[in-house]
Amino acid sequence: MRFDDTKGTWAPFVSDFMRSRSMAGKFAYSEYFDTNLDALNRWATSPPMSSRSLVTDFALHFALQAACDGGNARALQGAGYAARNPFLSCTFVENPDTDTSFGEAIVSSKLLAYAFLLTTEGYPFVYGKDYFPSSVWPGAYGLKPGIDNLFWIHETLASGGTVTQFLDDKVIVLKRTGGPGLLTALNFDTFNARTITCPTTFGPNVHLHDYAGHHGDIWTDAVGRANFTIPSNAFQNGQSYFCFSRAGDSRPIQASKRSTTQTFFGAADLDIPPAHDGELEVGQIWCAASSAIDADLSFHPAHAAWPAQARVTFDILNSTGTAVASKTFSKPSAGSLHLRASAHGWHTLRLTSTSLPAAGSEFELTATYTGTQGLPA
Repeated sequence: MRFDDTKGTWAPFVSDFMRSRSMAGKFAYSEYFDTNLDALNRWATSPPMSSRSLVTDFALHFALQAACDGGNARALQGAGYAARNPFLSCTFVENPDTDTSFGEAIVSSKLLAYAFLLTTEGYPFVYGKDYFPSSVWPGAYGLKPGIDNLFWIHETLASGGTVTQFLDDKVIVLKRTGGPGLLTALNFDTFNARTITCPTTFGPNVHLHDYAGHHGDIWTDAVGRANFTIPSNAFQNGQSYFCFSRAGDSRPIQASKRSTTQTFFGAADLDIPPAHDGELEVGQIWCAASSAIDADLSFHPAHAAWPAQARVTFDILNSTGTAVASKTFSKPSAGSLHLRASAHGWHTLRLTSTSLPAAGSEFELTATYTGTQGLPA
């Protein structure tokens, strides 16, 4: 987003260069920093956005803050853009903006927030500083074990619409209506355990297991109700949640390697400038050993022709700084580099230019590569 001085309003930031390139079929999400759901929905669904991009759900973030830091479970009832339009809602517990802005961060009970996020609707994003250990991200909060378990629940058990089964000031119980069924219970009370009886869609006398690992197995009663006691959220430790579903489900998440395609745009109105005389580090990509790297570079055709002596050399450097692939351009055309990474690590995309026009040359560099399944410490 950027502020439009001519209209006095915030507008989506799209460079003139990017506007001229096709973004059809590419995943995108955008930020509209407003908790007014009517305004957000108008912005997300009206031109020029026209429902082509997910939008960050700040309304849900602040509802989670009210529940986790303030103990207000009712704040989660119908909360956020996810409750209005889950297919466009990019849900999150924290992001780099809220984490570093006074009064906006969630400072306690974060696993309760992730239990809500990963068992309800929306497209969830996990903040790296919440997930990674401090050995990977200094100052990180190290919630990886709990979040990994909730990943499995999200991918295996959570489907269909979200319906509230029980709600009071401190406790909320939600069900997902799709198979195999999921009942999530969260207690934000820091002093009191709570015994809850609520209806389910599992049917009578069904064996249920808490896949969060916080409660023993239970059975629904003769009319399909579940009865359980949720411990207090003592010391705001964020462990007071259950995720019940039919017992006996141990399906692993099938992790399959997929390549990533990342496009870097170089233009005067973007973070990456156009190519000018000298060296330009366009970006870095993290590649797995023996994986293919395919890079395509093209220059904006609307720019003036290059002088006869102009040259741009495109290099891919490995983690030691050695150029492992190279191509030189003598006119604003297009070309590709193809190689295999010799080892895990960062690879740098670099342009070195001479005798270009004073305005430089706008470009688009697309790299397709496969990363590792994890990052080393």
